[in-house]
Amino acid sequence: MIDAVGANDFTDILMDYTAQAFGAESCIFVELSAERPKTIGLSSLQGKRHAREGYSPYVEGQHWKIDPGIKIANSHLGNSDPILLHMPRDELDPCLATEIYRSEVVDRLLFAGYAQSRPILLGLFRTPGRGKFHDADVAHLCHVGASLISAIAKHAMLLDKTDHLLRSLTRKEVIEENIRQADEGLPRREVEVCARILAGLSVEGIALDLNVGLETVTTYRKRAYGRLGLANRYDLFLWYIRSISGLEAISGPIARLAHPGN
Repeated sequence: MIDAVGANDFTDILMDYTAQAFGAESCIFVELSAERPKTIGLSSLQGKRHAREGYSPYVEGQHWKIDPGIKIANSHLGNSDPILLHMPRDELDPCLATEIYRSEVVDRLLFAGYAQSRPILLGLFRTPGRGKFHDADVAHLCHVGASLISAIAKHAMLLDKTDHLLRSLTRKEVIEENIRQADEGLPRREVEVCARILAGLSVEGIALDLNVGLETVTTYRKRAYGRLGLANRYDLFLWYIRSISGLEAISGPIARLAHPGN
C-alpha cells in the first residue's frame, strides 16, 4: 500500500487492505476541519460508485454537523494523540442513526489522527452480511491506525501538489503569475507571450488574445528567449518547470502525470 501513495489506485488498495485486515465493506478518509470535512477518497467492495451514492445523502444533508463521531473527532483536533471510536448503529439514538448511517450500515470504526500537519479521519463500515466489528478488529486498528493515517496524509499532500502542478501547467493566468515571479524578471509583454506559448496558443492565437499584431508577438518571443538563453518552446517548457519547482523536485510528479498507472 505504501508504494501506491499518491497514485490513482491508492483508494482501491486501501479498501482491499481494510477489507482483509478488519472485514470492512466500505471506507472513507477525509481531512477534518471545524467546518466541512474534505473528502480525500472513498470506496467499497462494490466499487467507488456505490460508495459515492451511499455517501452523497450524508454530504448533501450536511449530516456531519450532527454526527457524534465527527464532533468527537473535531473536538480532539488539538490533541496530538490519535483517537479510535467504535460506533455500532444500535448503540446510537435511532433517529440520529437514520440520519447519519446508510440503511445497510450496522457498524463503523473511526480512527482520527494528525500526520503531515493534517487532521485525518478514516472511517470503516460494515453491513448486516458481516455484522459488527469484533474486538480483535478494534484492537488491530488501534495498532496500525497511526500508520494508515500517515499514509493517507502523505497521499493527500501528493494530490494537492499534483493539483497545483496541473494548474501551473494548464491555466494561463497561473502560468503568467509564475513567470512574473521568476528571478529573471521578464517585462510584462514578454511574460504574457511566454505564458500563452506554454498554455499552447499559436502565434496567431497569442496575437488575438493580446490584441496585438503577429510581428509584435514574434518580437516579444525573440526577446524573451534571448533573455532566458532559450532556442524554442521546448526549452521554454524546461525553464518553466525548473523555475516553479526545481528539476529534482518536479521529476517525480511529472513522471506520475506521464504514467498515471504507476
